[in-house]
This record gives sequence, C-alpha cells and structure tokens, in this order.
Amino acid sequence: MPSSSGTSPSSSSVEVTAQLLLSQARATVSVDPRTALRFAEAADRLGPTPETEDTLIQLLGDTRSQSVLTGLTNPVLAVAFAPDGYTLAAGDNTGSIVLWDIRNPTRPRQLGAPLTSATGPVTSVAFSPDGHSLATGSADGWVVLWDVRDPTRPRQFGQPLSSHTGTIGRVAFTPDGHVLVEGGNGGSVAFWDVQDSTTPRQLGPPLVGHTGDVYAMVFAPDGNTIATAGITRLRDSVGHARPEPRPAAALPAESAD
Repeated sequence: MPSSSGTSPSSSSVEVTAQLLLSQARATVSVDPRTALRFAEAADRLGPTPETEDTLIQLLGDTRSQSVLTGLTNPVLAVAFAPDGYTLAAGDNTGSIVLWDIRNPTRPRQLGAPLTSATGPVTSVAFSPDGHSLATGSADGWVVLWDVRDPTRPRQFGQPLSSHTGTIGRVAFTPDGHVLVEGGNGGSVAFWDVQDSTTPRQLGPPLVGHTGDVYAMVFAPDGNTIATAGITRLRDSVGHARPEPRPAAALPAESAD
C-alpha cells in the first residue's frame, strides 16, 4: 500500500540501494576503476535516473574497459569504426561481416545477422565519411558496398565491384565520400565513383606503381593525395572527374625520416 508521501516502500528501497551503489562507485573509482564502473552500471540498471546516467557516462569516459565481442567464431582479419564511433564492423576469414553497437563498450550489442557476400576471407572494411555506406574487400577479388544507414538491417548496394583478379588488400573512401579506392594483388590501385552507390563507376584504368601487393592506403585530409603502401609510392588523385592519377613522389622503402 502506498505511503502518505506517495512512494511505495519497494520503490524507496530501490532508490536507496541505487544511491548506495553510486556511493560505492565514487569511493572506489580512484583505486579500482573497473569495479567502480560495475557499481555505476548496477545502479543505473536498478534505478535509472539522470544522476545514475551521468555518473555512468562519466565513468565510461574515464575508465578503460575491455570487452570480448561475439558473433564471429573464426579469425577476424579486418575491423573499422563508423565515423560516429557508435558502430564497429569486423570481417573474418570465412567472408562474414558483423556489426556491433558499442555505445556502451562494456555491453556491446550485435546488430542483425552477419553479412555474407564474399566467397573468400574479408581482408578490409571501411565506412564512408558520412557513415551511410560500408565497403568490404575480400580475398576473392571483390569489393562490396553495403547500405548501413540502418545498421540493424544492412543491405547490399548493387553488384560487387572488381578490378583485380586476386586479393583486395585495402579499401578506402576519399574524405568527401565520393570516391572509393581499392588496392590489391599485383600492385594496382583502382578508383570508383560511388556518388550513386547503387551504380558505381570505375574512374579510368587501375594505377600500376607497385612491384608488389598493395596492403595499405591513406588520403590526405584535402583528398587530393593518396599514399599507398606495398613498395612505397605517393600518387596525386587529381580530383573525381579526372581519373588519371599521377605519381607525386617516390619514397625509398627504407627511408624512415
């Protein structure tokens, strides 16, 4: 029966317990941050209030935590965060890709069923700068674009892309998200116009500048230069409308300075 104050004994007990847990969290944070985080989580689950939520968010920001993500049971070869930091993508050696919601990194949550399109190991994954698309490259030589605007129900954009006959070593988007670049076996690098993700268009023939496989690439912030690594070489991408990237400089592989 409710008390005269309008609060039932059971709800009052919950609030008291939640406050005790918050007190324990604050008292232990300096000596055992992981335990303090668990106290705050328990308080927020038991009696969520603005105070418990604020304390939990503060501790999540101040505490390093480790979580094991489930969903893939085979070796994981590629991982990437979405630009907002809330979604993580991972691909394994069977061709499966899993998305996780990691807003609370201590309790990551798998988003939907694993994606499957590749017939070989997934070797690279990359989100577009706006977080709406996910590109995956695999050892079967294909690049797949996924619509992840709703990460709980991703869907494939169009048909897989291919300019290689072997493994895709790396995929990357330009900073504006208009062009997707893929590098792979044989040392070639291909550019795709993905402004319309349903019908990507290859921009000119692949570039050939490496004598070995391409394993890494990164764009300069202005998007005008891309560095590709295998046998190290820099190339100027000269914009989206002109698919004739040219060498900008050759860097000796042994030069570290």
